[in-house]
Amino acid sequence: MSEFECFTMQDCDAVARKCLNTDNVQTLNITVNHDCEVKTLNVFAKCTPNEPKINRILFDDFKKTIPKFDPKITPKEVLAYEEIKTKQLGQIYRLDEEHKVIHSVVDVEKKVATDLISAFLEDKNQDDLFKVVEDLNERQLSKKFRRTLCHGNLIRENIMFKCDQKVPSESRLINFRSKQYSPPMCDVLQVIFFNTKEDFRQHYFHSLLAHYHECLKDELEKYCLDIDHILSFEDLKLGVHNFLPLVKLQAALHQQNCQKDMTLRELKELLNCPLLSKEDCFTIVQNKFQTTNYEFLSFKVTPLDEVNGFLGDYYKLQIKIRRQKEEIINCFIKCMPKGTASKKIVQDGNGFMKESFLYETLAQKFCEEGIDTIDECLPACYFQRQEDLMVFEDMSLLNYRSLSALKPFDLVVRKLAKFHGSAFVYEERVSEKLGRPYRLNEEYGRYFKESIILESDTHSGARLIAPGVRGVFDATSLYPELQTETNQENLKKHRSKLTELFYSVITASDRFRNVLTHGDLWSSNILVQLDEDKPLVCRFIDFQLLRYCPPSHDLLSLLHLTTDRTTTLQQEETIKHLHYDELSQVLKSHNCDISKIYPYDEFVGAIDYMRPEMVLQAAMYTMFNMCTPEDIASLLTDEETCNRFFFEDRIDFLARMCQ
Repeated sequence: MSEFECFTMQDCDAVARKCLNTDNVQTLNITVNHDCEVKTLNVFAKCTPNEPKINRILFDDFKKTIPKFDPKITPKEVLAYEEIKTKQLGQIYRLDEEHKVIHSVVDVEKKVATDLISAFLEDKNQDDLFKVVEDLNERQLSKKFRRTLCHGNLIRENIMFKCDQKVPSESRLINFRSKQYSPPMCDVLQVIFFNTKEDFRQHYFHSLLAHYHECLKDELEKYCLDIDHILSFEDLKLGVHNFLPLVKLQAALHQQNCQKDMTLRELKELLNCPLLSKEDCFTIVQNKFQTTNYEFLSFKVTPLDEVNGFLGDYYKLQIKIRRQKEEIINCFIKCMPKGTASKKIVQDGNGFMKESFLYETLAQKFCEEGIDTIDECLPACYFQRQEDLMVFEDMSLLNYRSLSALKPFDLVVRKLAKFHGSAFVYEERVSEKLGRPYRLNEEYGRYFKESIILESDTHSGARLIAPGVRGVFDATSLYPELQTETNQENLKKHRSKLTELFYSVITASDRFRNVLTHGDLWSSNILVQLDEDKPLVCRFIDFQLLRYCPPSHDLLSLLHLTTDRTTTLQQEETIKHLHYDELSQVLKSHNCDISKIYPYDEFVGAIDYMRPEMVLQAAMYTMFNMCTPEDIASLLTDEETCNRFFFEDRIDFLARMCQ
């Protein structure tokens, strides 16, 4: 028996076998005879009351399940273990189904935590404290994010480094007492916030997240596992936003003195502004100025005074920094709507995903090919979290406005031609590289999936459009002059065909060349920069109905949704030629021939093909254009009224407007 009652000769024997990975040893105290050679093993013994069952799983079940098991247990081994077990069982397997594990990151209901939270709430009362604690608990128990076995307490003392000439070359984690079954970003955030200062995070926070994700990808590939199936980078960013308040709370509870004061200030910011973190602002500044060299002063988020939109909630963001002098960055934030009906429409139609895809993927791809005309069509976007929010340059401070009627049309039509032309040029460039015709929807078809589905009782897009289409026909009963026998017969005869056409022509066509289209180009989605009353340039916004269909859809939108009938009839031929001529110039500037890409006869044919759908859509949009600001406010602020108008029946509302 050793002089240490807790560490026996049998324990020494087991340690030696594991260290040398062989059974061929003879243990002499802690000196071993191995292959005719005497070796001394230096080990560190840690006493615990009992061995947790989960430890046996890590080093027994894992070794049996995972090929080439690495005993340096990390989240990747747990993820690999679960994926391999899933394949073996033929059903989804997760560690917590079989074993008791801790899901919470931090006990937010402990007095020391609630005291800290309460001290930094701007509106200090018991109800607010309860709401914050409830929100934090919901965050840490969320089922949105893939979980794995995490260390749970990655303070500096629990990270060991092997150094080569004082330069760290390898690291190991120790002391797994706090291990928990949490999303892996919790450990990543602990490493960053427990061990770095704000100025370091200003330079490296998001690059560290990207580096971690890339390393995790490489490790999972060793097990033939796809990172995007397990934890995409977008999911990682969403998880970071979700768990950041919890880790900052942990950091504030751990840290001391001046470092603690700084963390407490960060925690206060996050508790009072859960929409956006200081770390998000670091990325916004870097994306705007392409540098991390500045002094960060403050940031402030305020909701817009006016009623938010139906398919988004809007805020203003001000960031103060100092470079050579103090500067203010003004931004516009567009968030997933809070309303139940609105949120479901955006989610069912993948509205945020479509708009994010345009900025994060397509615009970048176009620019890589030297097609910078796309940037002239869009406001700058500095930050995005998929299915959550997007941060744009505040165009209103550059004197951009949406106009009720677009006069003159020329600058908007020319800009639309640049938007369409950018996509045509990109397809031609890729086609040339591949040696075959290439179209955007073959690679990105999932992003062009139509938001409106015909004949669905559950899809919110279909439920939204059905009352609108029905309302157009129902509204004819409000006009005596339309109640002729011929009109009634025609309406009855063509109603089903028009309804079907409304859905079919906005998808990719088999008859006409398709292109990237805005999909919802009415006056509210066109910002025009003014010099006093003179229009200078314009930009397009709100790409939540991004489509891949003939470009005539956008062109007819300008004609029918942004002006009156008289102007439409007078201007149509001029606008058609203006768009086609400008499109020809855009393509020519990139060495593309419009006659081969989009012959004029095909261009005109697509306009005639699209017209019935657009006339019907114009009639639907008129219902909204006739609304007063008070009407809009009542629709958007009252959930019951909102649901009835958008998803059920609006004939009473139409009758009141017609009166």
